Amino acid sequence: MTDNISWSASVGRWMGIPIRVHLLLLLFIALVFAIQDNYSISYLALTALVTSICLVGCILLHELAHVFALTNLGGLVNNIVLAPWGGNSDFSLPEDSKSRALVQIAGPFFSGCLFALGAALILRTDNSAASDTLVELTNSFRPIKFDTRQWEVSFLKITTWINFQLMIVNLIPCFPFDGGDLIRTIVNRISGQA
Repeated sequence: MTDNISWSASVGRWMGIPIRVHLLLLLFIALVFAIQDNYSISYLALTALVTSICLVGCILLHELAHVFALTNLGGLVNNIVLAPWGGNSDFSLPEDSKSRALVQIAGPFFSGCLFALGAALILRTDNSAASDTLVELTNSFRPIKFDTRQWEVSFLKITTWINFQLMIVNLIPCFPFDGGDLIRTIVNRISGQA
């Protein structure tokens, strides 16, 4: 855990929990600005800024889902480190494997719920075909453009797109993602180590 703290900066305490921002999140936000070059220059800065703000907010919500599950299942939160894929937070997990698994899946589950809610709202308001809208919301390589004329829909699309990315990335079954921790918990349970 010391590696996370040494590569992160404190942004204060929220709800009594120390919150830190990892250097990789700041670099990822710089990347968001860099890949927005497929839009006209007038949309570049605004789109990147809105996407960055949404990203930090969605990551914080993802981590707070872990915190909610953790505190309700008897674990402790030492600190939260916000990173591009969610977080590398320092938790004292519950001892039983079922509770550990619930804490580990809470973040991706919540991100998935926010994606589903956002997609449902967008599909109700979007005039284009549903399949085109879903492709737009799930295409990892095509960030959503922020349109000031329809800022509410654009903001919702960006937030929905980010939550889909957080859900998918965190289900990857390797460290440092939640899927890797979940697989480790399942393997330990099967082998009788938990």
